Amino acid sequence: MPVLFVSDLDGTLLQEDHSLAAETIAAIRNLHDAGRTFAIATGRHHTDVADLAKKIDRPIGMISCNGGMAIAPNGDIIASAYIPDSITQDLVHHPMPEGVFLNMYTDYNWYATETNPKLEAYSEKAGFKCELVTPQFIQDKRAVKFFLWGDRNGLLALQAELKTKYKGQLDCLFSLPHCLELMPKGISKATAVDALCKHLNLTATHVMAFGDGENDIEMLQYAAHPKVMLNAAESVKAAVPHAEIIGHAHQLGVANYLSTAILANLDQAS
Repeated sequence: MPVLFVSDLDGTLLQEDHSLAAETIAAIRNLHDAGRTFAIATGRHHTDVADLAKKIDRPIGMISCNGGMAIAPNGDIIASAYIPDSITQDLVHHPMPEGVFLNMYTDYNWYATETNPKLEAYSEKAGFKCELVTPQFIQDKRAVKFFLWGDRNGLLALQAELKTKYKGQLDCLFSLPHCLELMPKGISKATAVDALCKHLNLTATHVMAFGDGENDIEMLQYAAHPKVMLNAAESVKAAVPHAEIIGHAHQLGVANYLSTAILANLDQAS
């Protein structure tokens, strides 16, 4: 039976309106109360999801920025990684295709060099606010990650360009069809889950992971018990063919699985 349960957020744990359902909160609490550990693994900044974590009202692990930072259930930062300064200085001045917007996460801030109504609407709803700045302002900041979002065709062209330009230095992958994530090479949710396992004296054999996006693939491949959402991208299902496909994210897929396949068995065992 797994000991550590790790879940992506958007497209996996959260509902269509990006909320945490009462059934999901109850399942996570019951899992913790049964002696297991739960962790969130997200491309979002840890500040952005702090309110979600508070609703769970149990100590949980937090993997943010696609593995750029790992936080133990007790709140200690146990791993962090940054994009090389020279690449940051180049990226913030790189011309973006029309309809593509550059965003940067540091340890505590979210910066953008250009705004648009969708970005403003998201920032308004989030507890984590975006700051509109000049490239010169952020060129010397330490970036945990960049994310570029907007026009899909523009992002695909940019992905191909950046993969070639920063080969061996950056990983460029999609977390959503309209969101391209730029991470230090080799840093992923999997590396952060591994750091969390080491902190908890566990191994990959103890891990069950839930995901739906391309930025979840390494984590799903790392975990001995991978679970892929019904709504996952086909590329994810193909990359982890041995994973069990469970319910749809927006129909309480993770909560239902935890309740019927995990918690019910724990109750029987006790």
